Amino acid sequence: EKYGWYDERLANELGIRVYERSTGGGVVYHDLGNLNWSVYAALDKWSFLSPVRVFEEHSRFIVEALSQLGYSVRFAPPNRLELEGHKVSGMAARSSVRALLVHGTLLVNADLRALNELCVPPPSSPKVENLCRWRPTDHTEIVLSVLKRNPKKIWVIPSYDNFSPFVIERFEGYDLRFIRNL
Repeated sequence: EKYGWYDERLANELGIRVYERSTGGGVVYHDLGNLNWSVYAALDKWSFLSPVRVFEEHSRFIVEALSQLGYSVRFAPPNRLELEGHKVSGMAARSSVRALLVHGTLLVNADLRALNELCVPPPSSPKVENLCRWRPTDHTEIVLSVLKRNPKKIWVIPSYDNFSPFVIERFEGYDLRFIRNL
């Protein structure tokens, strides 16, 4: 099969919806075991960076947050994060005249069997793996680590229901904006 595509028959059989991203790139598998993020930036600051440098700069907050949790994640060109030679994150980007969108997905405890059955990775891509292979973790722990390292940012977090009141209270003073899952 061709890289970037997926097993359409299997996706239909399993009732998995497939959407095209405005940022392009290959197929991305999402389930509740993924943690996804998006970064928006004004282009004046980033307009002279190469695409690889854009991905490296805009994934740094994830690398640093994971480092605080004991993971030795590193950026690997052109657009992924790796842990001990395994891909744990991929990214895509799109720019307009004034703004840049970079987004990525982090494999925390995704269904890798389904991912590997559905998606066709590039030949040079390392094997994908979940962070929980190295150390048990969950989305909340990672999000809290990101927030601690970046207290002055505005964070939009999908669904208030995913976080307990205890978690919310720990970040009083942060600019958190919650949205409901679609």
